[in-house]
Amino acid sequence: MNPMFNEYKDAGKIQEALLIGRNMVNKAPGDSECVNAYLDFLLMLAEKLPRTDERKSFADQANLVLSFYEENADLTDDIINDIHVYHNRLGAVVTDIAQLEQEEYEKQKRAIEATNTTQIKKLYTIKQKLENAKTHAEFDKLLQEISAVDAEIDHDNLTSEQKTHYDQLNKSCTDTISAKMRQLEYKDNIDYNKKAVNAYNSAFTSFKNNESRYKESGCCVWCDTFRCGIYPLQMV
Repeated sequence: MNPMFNEYKDAGKIQEALLIGRNMVNKAPGDSECVNAYLDFLLMLAEKLPRTDERKSFADQANLVLSFYEENADLTDDIINDIHVYHNRLGAVVTDIAQLEQEEYEKQKRAIEATNTTQIKKLYTIKQKLENAKTHAEFDKLLQEISAVDAEIDHDNLTSEQKTHYDQLNKSCTDTISAKMRQLEYKDNIDYNKKAVNAYNSAFTSFKNNESRYKESGCCVWCDTFRCGIYPLQMV
């Protein structure tokens, strides 16, 4: 066996030790001492490293080396026993990694569900504000908020209950937006007509108070009114 393997391994130089280990196993795929040393190193990394993806990578490498060893070794009872021990050890590592991956998946799933619930609640709150909006500026700002909050929802991972709430809320929001647009348009027309009526009343008052001036100038009272930007009444 190449003595550099243990030197690098004992010095904590993982990449160098892996390089030497691959080299010596490829050169002597049936050498029990080389293969066992390299397998022990790979499995130690697969068992001890903190990152699941790295552990999985070294477990895969160990599996390949073990398969390679099974095909090239001069099998004896001792070697067959070693192979069984390594298979059991590798199986335990794979099971542990799978369990950790499942736990991480469940954790991410719960986090997504919590975020979706929070965002849906925000949409409910914005919808209530939308119903009470008094101006176009307030209305437009709330529509932007709805868009921003909705973008934070992971629609692909909504639970069935969340999807039911979201679909109901989406329809309700659409109805509220349509109704609010009609309401604001109606209010705009009412405000416009109030201004128009006030302008007409002002024109009549002006005419009553200055009737002789208008008759002498030949100018109609409505001329002054329209020059002030007052237009006919709007339908509401």
